[in-house]
Amino acid sequence: MKKLCILALLLFLTNALFSFSGQIDYTVAGNESEPSSWAVVHIEKAIDEKIVTERLLNNFQNNITREEFAEIIILLYERLSNNVPEVPSVNPFVDSDNESVLKANLLGIVGGKGNGTFAPNDLITRQEIAVMFDRMLTASNLRPIIAKQSVVFTDENLIATWAKSSVQKLYKLGILGGVGANKINPLGNATREQAITLISRTFMEMKNINVSKFKIGDYIYYGKYNSEPILWQIISFDGDGNPLLFSNYGLSIKPFDAPSNSNNGQAIMHGSNEWEFSTIRKWLNSNDVQVQWGDKTPNLSVFKDARLAYDREPGFLSSSNFTQKEYSGIMVVENKVLLNEEVISKSTMGYQIHIESDDYKNLVQNYDNAYALTTLDRVFLLSIKEVTDYVLNKGFVSSSNLSPTAKKLFPDGAKGFWLRDASIGSVHVVRMIYDNKRATMEGASVGYVAIRPAIYFNYDKMMYLDGTGTLSNPYRISFE
Repeated sequence: MKKLCILALLLFLTNALFSFSGQIDYTVAGNESEPSSWAVVHIEKAIDEKIVTERLLNNFQNNITREEFAEIIILLYERLSNNVPEVPSVNPFVDSDNESVLKANLLGIVGGKGNGTFAPNDLITRQEIAVMFDRMLTASNLRPIIAKQSVVFTDENLIATWAKSSVQKLYKLGILGGVGANKINPLGNATREQAITLISRTFMEMKNINVSKFKIGDYIYYGKYNSEPILWQIISFDGDGNPLLFSNYGLSIKPFDAPSNSNNGQAIMHGSNEWEFSTIRKWLNSNDVQVQWGDKTPNLSVFKDARLAYDREPGFLSSSNFTQKEYSGIMVVENKVLLNEEVISKSTMGYQIHIESDDYKNLVQNYDNAYALTTLDRVFLLSIKEVTDYVLNKGFVSSSNLSPTAKKLFPDGAKGFWLRDASIGSVHVVRMIYDNKRATMEGASVGYVAIRPAIYFNYDKMMYLDGTGTLSNPYRISFE
């Protein structure tokens, strides 16, 4: 097929059918065998990128059929996902054996019309295009940034129930444009050149979308606590690009551990500094409405201040704070934990006693060789090394500022925030960070120390982002 060579002229006007970053005038050309001037550059790009079929390169003002659109949406999927699916051996349709249709159906991009039919020659509607695009993004594991807010269209009643969420999503992404007068025209059709333009511009916008939009320092709302959205900051990434989120403020003031009759020595009175068995770890990682505490219960009888008791509080990961999809997005990770010298026989790594310092610049001097073990956690407190490398050395917020609700309960504030590492010379003293970056320690069951949890978010679970990632407009993650 010879490349089109007509001079392109882009006219960004109003009343677009589809748009990303402007409005296109869909003035019909006089000769239907030639594309309109505004479409030439997009058609040429589609030819170059091999995301258009040869049979669509004529009669450009004809409306496109369901089969024709399925052929180019599957080409777009293959380019964006770098995956060419095999043609399924079983054909669910009685009226189509088109390989692109069968591939798209296997991927969940297209569906039938009932009674085993696909209706390949039916003209595709705008709401059907929205649904196919939405499903293509999902199948391609793409997570584009949402550009607009939801709207209520004046012809909202014409949108089929099965298409409503897709129409809104494609509108918010800037892929599906309105037609004027606050209408979306869900039952309208699209011409071949409009469809090719849509495919071409989508490819150019999204061919690099799988590269994480996140960067260190971005802010994200994820989950809630005390009915307030939790504001996190990205402080690092794992090897697969999953972000490490650190609460931007103290969610509450809670003791690290409760005293227990099963402990020995000072730990009986002051709790233990072993993260593995601490009540704060149990609470942070529980999704139970009533946490099963076992032999240590952080209740009123063991703390002098009733505000510190958290035995009756639902687990941090309970449904009152995180939806099921939000919960599933929090990864289980292996964490290194420093041990006190009384329990180094439990260590699974290291061969030295950790050298402690209150100067954050010297906190990790022999961390890599120190006695430690590992735990598996969804939610955790930062280690000495993590807080040094990812927070203090990067100049991120290292204070124990509290959330608005926590400030009301604790108007005097917190003296610092907990880390998960034990102080070496004691069985009950835990490492913490003061507001002035000074590393210090506090008894596990005493002191007004803030909880600033951390989580790794599974990037593959995310579907869409809203917001810009700034402190004034944090990202909001959507799973719908």
